[in-house]
Amino acid sequence: LLNTVKNNANYLLELINQLLDFRKLDSGGEVMNYVYGDIIALIHDVMMSFDSAARLRGINFTLSAHKDSIMMDFDYGKVRKIITNLLSNAFKFTPDGGSIEIRTDILDNNITMNFIDNGQGINKEDMVKIFNCFYQGDTSGNNQGGSGIGLFLVSEYVKMHKGTLQVASNTPHGAIFTVILPMKVGQT
Repeated sequence: LLNTVKNNANYLLELINQLLDFRKLDSGGEVMNYVYGDIIALIHDVMMSFDSAARLRGINFTLSAHKDSIMMDFDYGKVRKIITNLLSNAFKFTPDGGSIEIRTDILDNNITMNFIDNGQGINKEDMVKIFNCFYQGDTSGNNQGGSGIGLFLVSEYVKMHKGTLQVASNTPHGAIFTVILPMKVGQT
């Protein structure tokens, strides 16, 4: 019972923080705060916060990294929110016993992060709309709702990094979100 209360409180805190982030974006108050750091270490850090949920639900949760360390300039807070939101959605829509994988690679001086799950997937009609603010796709078969803000924030933060965000089906089940960020080595 206490675990349920804690999870609900964390979810409420996450929603409040997303509303505050949305308000900052809406008012033009969001700025980039680049730091030079290891983006793979950040991915590992965010993944640790999902480890207990993965174990509890029997989800195969893995990282396939191109390198053990990738040093680059990025906004730590915004990239953390990108990763957290995409993983939250993957866990929300992946059944117990399913799989969630993050794959990283470097291509043409960009880091590519693929978030791959074998959950319920996304309808083709929803794929073009899911990054719109407040849009909520078909969640039939899933009792966990959302606010429609998370993927909008992900999209905006990726744009602020001058990157790209794509979604595709993971045939036969699930989704693949691809985040591509330029590696601005040496710039702050």
